[in-house]
Amino acid sequence: MRFQTIIISVILILFALTACRDKGTEPYVKSIWLSAEDIDVTDASIHVILSNDNKPSSFSLKLNGKTILSANTRDTLIFSDSLLPKHTYTYKAYRLDGAIVFDSSDALTIITMDTTSHNFIWEIDTLGDGNASVLYDVAIINDTLAYAVGEIYKKDSTGNFETEPYGVAKWNGKRWELIRLYAVAPQGYNSVLIPKGVFIFSESNIWFAGGGVFKWDGSSQYVTPYWINTFPGNPNPIWTTGQYAQKLWGISTNNLYVVGTSGGIAHFNGTSWQKLESGTTTDIMDAWGIFNPTTNRTEVYCAVTSFWTPQDKKILKIVSSSTVDSVAWTTGRDVVSVWTPNGFPLFTAGDGVFENRTGNWREMNVGANIYTERIRGNSRNDIVVIGGFGLIAHYNGLSWRVIQLNMSSTVGYPGLAVSDRLVVVVGGDVSRAIVAIGKR
Repeated sequence: MRFQTIIISVILILFALTACRDKGTEPYVKSIWLSAEDIDVTDASIHVILSNDNKPSSFSLKLNGKTILSANTRDTLIFSDSLLPKHTYTYKAYRLDGAIVFDSSDALTIITMDTTSHNFIWEIDTLGDGNASVLYDVAIINDTLAYAVGEIYKKDSTGNFETEPYGVAKWNGKRWELIRLYAVAPQGYNSVLIPKGVFIFSESNIWFAGGGVFKWDGSSQYVTPYWINTFPGNPNPIWTTGQYAQKLWGISTNNLYVVGTSGGIAHFNGTSWQKLESGTTTDIMDAWGIFNPTTNRTEVYCAVTSFWTPQDKKILKIVSSSTVDSVAWTTGRDVVSVWTPNGFPLFTAGDGVFENRTGNWREMNVGANIYTERIRGNSRNDIVVIGGFGLIAHYNGLSWRVIQLNMSSTVGYPGLAVSDRLVVVVGGDVSRAIVAIGKR
């Protein structure tokens, strides 16, 4: 009798399993996900996505086990702030049906960025013998090689100023060497180079902007000219009268942009130059770009400010070799320089230093109420701004510190380059060029 009972029990169990199999059991499918869109020193942007189905769209987000947000949406970006530098945090999201949890995301662990040091060892030199010598821009190749550009005047053996300036200054890690370069004009005469901008791909692939655009091999006395600007005797200009090259930025020789006065923008594909319509006749003061791996294209940001037309202050965004868009600039303030580590966040200098991370512009307290001329950096926690009165200030991701400040109104810095170990600042003081090198 007991044996029959066991057999019947086994049959019932098998029947139940078979019935379940026949009826079918749906496999578990996750319906809520987390990802970190951005991680800074003291905050992070956390993306929460819920599947688009007929299930409730309520969820709660926990940070290190503590609920920091409850919301009802299927796709949202959450700004999580008040974090500590170089700390590990874990986020997890729970999908809710009322008060009941019916799904959860995988745990998302992040490590916030650390701050960088404000400490630099500075060396300050002057170049030239006077006569309004000044430097406009600078680029770093490595720890012992940098080039600055401008116009440096020297006196000859008789004590008189030489008639032609030096347009390039080369730093070899110890001292500066003045270099005079020439370009052959369309009319056939030699024109001494006085660049306003410099951009470097390698020791033998150096580009200058100053009226036209010029390529230099790093050793010859002559440069290869590209006369894109209009002037008497130039047979093939692509820019109109009043447009002169000022600044350069590019990924390679085959993908190079130049910007300049009166809204001038042009692109070089390695063979020829193409003019881009900027939509403005105001001077473009600065350009900085990135390569966006998501869109597989370059994006170049340009600072535009008219000191005569108050409304003409904007940020242009070059999104292709033929298209110029814009970024909403809602501050109404001067913007003369722009920099970004990877397209986000975006930082500006001018009448105030601003940061855009959440879609809105936030003014940053540099520590001195002085007009800034240029902003550059290595990363969002390692940024330098320069400006009038010899201002040099550093941002470490958490705070700004004024490193140099000369209360003489004659000292100004318009040129800046930053690398992992160096900061090179250039400008002028009445009649002599100034170069300041900060070493970590």
